[in-house]
Amino acid sequence: KTENKTLAKDCSIYGLAYELVNYDENKEMYYKRLDPLNTFLVVNDFVFEERVCVITYTKKVINGKVVKSGYVYTPEAIYSFNNQNNGFVVSGEDDENTIVNVLGELPVVIYKNNDEMTGDFEFVIEPLRAYNKLFSCSFDDFESIANALLVFYNAALSPEEKESLKKSRALSLISEDGTKEV
Repeated sequence: KTENKTLAKDCSIYGLAYELVNYDENKEMYYKRLDPLNTFLVVNDFVFEERVCVITYTKKVINGKVVKSGYVYTPEAIYSFNNQNNGFVVSGEDDENTIVNVLGELPVVIYKNNDEMTGDFEFVIEPLRAYNKLFSCSFDDFESIANALLVFYNAALSPEEKESLKKSRALSLISEDGTKEV
């Protein structure tokens, strides 16, 4: 399924993925991916860090003002919120925007890529930087050597050609017999 591939991709990139599991109005179970960049888990401060809720949000700019809205997923209900009126407004239990959570537990499944919740690429960033620096420096050295090896034999340069050579670091010379020499 496309949904599973997207969740696996999120795990690979971000180290974790979130998926909402709930029932629609026809009592059919549905699954929805939640953006891992805009979703977070809230736990209590007990030793076992029990899960309290999951919050997901979006930010939009409307008339030059940043508007945040989203959902709070708890074992009891799903509440919507927004900050359109200079403060956060959370829907209450009697609000039509509140969805009763019939599952009785947190309706968000959290998939971890590994115990550290790191992306697959995070462990190769430093070796890639070192590799990049190694080859970037070697090309700098190659350019220095190439500049040092540039030698002219039997070439007379005009002042314009000398200025052009200084600026562009390239020059085409043609000998009297029609062959190029550098």
